[in-house]
Amino acid sequence: MKAGFLIVLVVALLVAGCSSSAKRFGSEPAHRQAETQVRLGMGYMQKGDLDIALGKLQSAVKTADDYAPAHNALAILYTRLGRIKAADKHYKKAVKVAVDDGAVHNNYGAFLCDQARYDEAHSYFVKAAEQLLYKTPALAYENAGLCAMREGDLVRAETAFRNALNINSELTVALLNMANLALKNERHLQGRAYIQRYEAVASHSAATLWLAIRVEQGLNDEAQVKRYSDKLRSRFPNSEQAGQLGNP
Repeated sequence: MKAGFLIVLVVALLVAGCSSSAKRFGSEPAHRQAETQVRLGMGYMQKGDLDIALGKLQSAVKTADDYAPAHNALAILYTRLGRIKAADKHYKKAVKVAVDDGAVHNNYGAFLCDQARYDEAHSYFVKAAEQLLYKTPALAYENAGLCAMREGDLVRAETAFRNALNINSELTVALLNMANLALKNERHLQGRAYIQRYEAVASHSAATLWLAIRVEQGLNDEAQVKRYSDKLRSRFPNSEQAGQLGNP
């Protein structure tokens, strides 16, 4: 099972960023104007009008250079445009301005991981998770785990996923990756436990049933292998995983 992609919730992040920045900076006209421009820019970005979005976000930065959501939004847009150096510049400005904003640090971590700058990415995910006012530290640790999986550092990945689950025991991505790591390390009973925890909060896909089958094969539990195999054949008969089962 491959590690999932790092997902940045752009709109939610920026709305939260605008609100928190408004509280931090008060009602200064420049920041109110920049906030409006950021919202407009994000709206155009969502619609695919990237040229107009770029103009709005550049204007927001010029209006208030110390407004972190503007730099963060511009960094996201520059990434979409393939202008990586410019994106990095604005992410650095965003985290410098908003030193206590976990969401901004998480976003920069995701960007750095996409650039294969893994150690830097890990440090920003951890910084995000350690911010006292950040509402989703478990997701920052989960992202750290996913990034470590990309790097191939399974020890760092396991530590990060454990940290995530210590905060939120129902994170499905972390649960499945822990089951996968247990399988890789031939800790099959542990893998079964993570699969069971996953089943308590989510439905199976073809990929997760295939993972469960391999865990039970490691335990030589033929009854459980058959149970999961039957589910895979009945629910996802045309899947690649069902094809790997062969004839019953």
